[in-house]
Amino acid sequence: MIHIRVPGIPPSVNHVWSTGRHGIRFLKKEGKKYKAETKTHIARHFTQELKFFLPNRPYDILTEITFPERNELMCTTWPEEAKNRYKALDVSNRVKVFEDAFVEATAVDDSCTFIFAIGKRWEAGVAEMNHWAWCPEVEASPLHELLQQLRAARPQPH
Repeated sequence: MIHIRVPGIPPSVNHVWSTGRHGIRFLKKEGKKYKAETKTHIARHFTQELKFFLPNRPYDILTEITFPERNELMCTTWPEEAKNRYKALDVSNRVKVFEDAFVEATAVDDSCTFIFAIGKRWEAGVAEMNHWAWCPEVEASPLHELLQQLRAARPQPH
């Protein structure tokens, strides 16, 4: 298993991608900047960890986004007015540009990712991405093992 920590959180997909003429999607300036800075940070600070990745191997990935302020406190009108106590901070909306930068830094195509799990948490004043990776061919992956347990426990069709 390897662990890579990147300071800051990626912008949402809405701020990173745009659709041009004829429906062609392209990376906006903000997305290009984040992607380049993140790829450079990973390459500079995690040279040993990057040796972990080899082409044509399966990988299980766990990504956690740490937001600097507690989400539920951001919605101050719940339950009186707001329908939900949590502000819309969709983690899957944030992870794609990080994943693209990570793929370029590791030189391993994301088709090799077999399990990808995303989580979010809050810590006062902390904005960061934590990325853990396992190669199930080489070591036990808790994500792989959990998925196998869930498959075994699912109800059988009638």
